[in-house]
Amino acid sequence: MKPYYDHAGITIYHGDCREVLPTLGPVDLVLTDPPYNVSVRSGRENTTIGRVRRRRITGERPDGSESYREIRRSFGEWDYDFDPSVFLAEVGRLLRGGGSFIAFTSEFLISDYLKSGLDHRCLIYWRKTNPAPNFRGLYQRAVEMAIWQTKGGKWTFNDGGATPNWIELPIVAGWRCQNTEECREHPTQKPLALMGELIRRHSNECDTLLDPFMGSGTTLCAAKDLGRRAIGIEIKEKYCEIAAKRLAQEVLDFA
Repeated sequence: MKPYYDHAGITIYHGDCREVLPTLGPVDLVLTDPPYNVSVRSGRENTTIGRVRRRRITGERPDGSESYREIRRSFGEWDYDFDPSVFLAEVGRLLRGGGSFIAFTSEFLISDYLKSGLDHRCLIYWRKTNPAPNFRGLYQRAVEMAIWQTKGGKWTFNDGGATPNWIELPIVAGWRCQNTEECREHPTQKPLALMGELIRRHSNECDTLLDPFMGSGTTLCAAKDLGRRAIGIEIKEKYCEIAAKRLAQEVLDFA
């Protein structure tokens, strides 16, 4: 399959990961953010659950009124009835011995990931410093979880045994973010610093990473900044284009 983008050790494929994965060779780390199956399970796939004041970017509206945005729980049809078993089988094949698999997920799919055939290590939590509010008498979802598994051998972990299994960072800014360093390009986009920290901990320089659900390319951008090779797969061409544009920007100093 011809890559959509291929430059300086970073490759993007536009297509369904179930079709692309069988064509790939071994990788050292799979770090990805697949669908969570939360849209339909919430029972509110087409329902607005609240309104919040937009973050002020350039001042008040000309008429002095405030701007609000709607909050919805649905992320689209791609988040309905996701079955991770097919891509998990390919992950097990592609990972080198000692390689790590890290996937963000929801409580609805934990049992599916525990059947992957890989060795389960632990859950990693992203604690959000600015989570979205909940308007329905429920807990505010202030954390997201990622499952960490390995494939035999001696796995890479570049921190000590006192490292907690959580990372605290804010969510990515809103869609209109001209005055911020990182702009949201995808509805479930993870912070660059979050993906970068996981890459630093679980891989070494010049290792090859794989993200089968690439979205807007955050994992690949973090890999580039840290001197790793990376492969991303994305089914929607508009996100392939966004990722390619992000990768074309100057490498940031990821200290």
